[in-house]
Amino acid sequence: MSKSTSTLIPAAAVCTWLLLAPSPGSGLTYVMVSDKTLADQADVIVEVQILKIDPSPGIGRPVTDYQMAVEHVIRGEVLASPLTVRVLGGIGPDGIGLHIYGAPSFVEGQRALLFLRARPDGTFQVGHFMLGAFHLVEHQGTTLALRQLSEANELALPDRA
Repeated sequence: MSKSTSTLIPAAAVCTWLLLAPSPGSGLTYVMVSDKTLADQADVIVEVQILKIDPSPGIGRPVTDYQMAVEHVIRGEVLASPLTVRVLGGIGPDGIGLHIYGAPSFVEGQRALLFLRARPDGTFQVGHFMLGAFHLVEHQGTTLALRQLSEANELALPDRA
């Protein structure tokens, strides 16, 4: 083995360990997408109010179903209201929980602006996992659409604005 090869193996092992090792405060890592990309890839864009939160029965993995009343359809077609938005994480049918850092979460009564993708089972998922979820809050007579990214870290790519 040449000298250059022998030094590459330990360096690669250290880099792999650094990438995989848990760190305090670690969470979901994402690459930001533009609002245009969210809109182009969404089947529907809606303003909703969260009515009910349930663990999804019979799925086999922990997911949370949010029942949402559609207040306003901005793009696409919604055939029924309330609609169900399914998010990975929560309490599974076996009672075992799964917490996904950065996963969108909502509370009953809250309003949201969502960029959604249709799922084959008739439910919806938030576009780009959590980037397509905006919480609607009132501030000084203005409605603001805010993302909750406190448990997520942006990976900025040098070739993207």
